[in-house]
Amino acid sequence: MESVDIDTGSGGITLVIPAKLGAEFDVETGSGGIRIDVPHQAFEIERDHVRARIGDGRRSIRIDSGSGGVRLLPRGASGGPGARVGFGVGMSLAPAIE
Repeated sequence: MESVDIDTGSGGITLVIPAKLGAEFDVETGSGGIRIDVPHQAFEIERDHVRARIGDGRRSIRIDSGSGGVRLLPRGASGGPGARVGFGVGMSLAPAIE
């Protein structure tokens, strides 16, 4: 898989990122915080919008949450899928784009 596009009108998003993933990502939220807990190189940082690169940037991740926070976690971190992290949608990219 070369790109992932996640959009939610109401509810937050937690995305678990594999250690070897290389992607450019664009994260936007209308009302909610953005927390990125994986090593990255940021190009643009605003309260409600972040553009950055993880690793080699070969893939593309776009996340838009209209009303809810966005959190990117490394695989194996506490708060991954099945944990209570205070967001509405949980997703792991491990099987999809590793």
